[in-house]
Amino acid sequence: MVWDIFISHASEDKDAVARPLADTLIQHGLNVWYDEYTLTLGDSLRRSIDKGLAGSRYGLVILSPHFFEKEWTQKELDGLVAREDGSEKRILPVWHNVNRKDVVSFSPPLADKLGVSTTKGLDHVVREIIRVLKPATLTKPATEATKGKRPGPKKKAGLSSSVAKRRPVATWVMLDRFFFQASGVQQTHDGEFFIEVVPSSTEEEADLQSLCPSRHGGSSSVPFAVRNDAHLVHVKKCEKELAGRSAKWKLTLAPDDRNFGSGGIEATINEGGKSHTPEEIARLRAGRLLLNDPPLQEHDRRSFHHSLVESAITGSGKYPVRASVIRSIFDSFGKRSHWRELARLQAVFLLKATGTVESILDLTIGPVRAGQVAVTFRGRRRSPYTGKEPIPVEVSGECKLK
Repeated sequence: MVWDIFISHASEDKDAVARPLADTLIQHGLNVWYDEYTLTLGDSLRRSIDKGLAGSRYGLVILSPHFFEKEWTQKELDGLVAREDGSEKRILPVWHNVNRKDVVSFSPPLADKLGVSTTKGLDHVVREIIRVLKPATLTKPATEATKGKRPGPKKKAGLSSSVAKRRPVATWVMLDRFFFQASGVQQTHDGEFFIEVVPSSTEEEADLQSLCPSRHGGSSSVPFAVRNDAHLVHVKKCEKELAGRSAKWKLTLAPDDRNFGSGGIEATINEGGKSHTPEEIARLRAGRLLLNDPPLQEHDRRSFHHSLVESAITGSGKYPVRASVIRSIFDSFGKRSHWRELARLQAVFLLKATGTVESILDLTIGPVRAGQVAVTFRGRRRSPYTGKEPIPVEVSGECKLK
């Protein structure tokens, strides 16, 4: 077997469940087949998934309302069921926002399999998965040094001490012009964010100090992004706790979204017999932000309407869209293994700050291949009419990095 576990999921569940689970399992030393980390540009999707299914000992299936709606995920599930032989290969169901009745309606045999629900948190889900996978993964044949030795006392079932002491997976956040790996991110009912960061260098320590209200008066708002969410925030508190040789910073952020995400007055622009609706302008702006398509156009005095379209794409607010943010982040951080996380956060912030979309459903940046990355984005704009469905905005393609 090449992979310990194959993760089958709907794209809508990527940020909330699939990616955090994949990251945590990888950190625990497991070999995980997860599309975002395993597929590279030019791969045959069907062939790669078939290979992952065939080469994985276990299949982790994230059952959710989105999963039930997808034909593709059902095909993956069929592939796992077909390969399950009742011995080593097993399906591990994870229930996300569903109950037993939902699962029975979708697949009665699947409902009979013992699953784990995300209602108890992802840490609980990880512990249960580790409980199943780790014994087989860590089993080693006896050596001359261990033969004949009496077994020690049995330990209670659960995580091994080495696993339990591992540092939890950190969450990347963008705050002002800095990027941090936060050991904890929480949002209260009133919208405030509480963030804990253990700086990994003196540079990060200095960056955190510069964010304290005492340094800048606490009156100015700064950009903030985490996962698929973004705001302008005030840093209300910035406290440092010392524990041995390490320090932990605790920040309290208060969103200030009064003028956030406002793209100004939107109108349809007619150019050469073609109408550009606000929705089309939003799609073009998202395309430039993520793919640099369309590229920035020089001002053309011969075409008044063309300049209007360009101005609408660029925007007139605090964050003009002139080029791909992914390319920009790659230029600055491309030598770092986590540069895609940074590019993603910057893109999330700009997509919302410019009023391109109100909510982000999926944003995936693939690995670098032949000087470019594959990008897939789905978001929603607020409907201008009460009672109408949100307006989707979708962009996918290749972003050239050079």
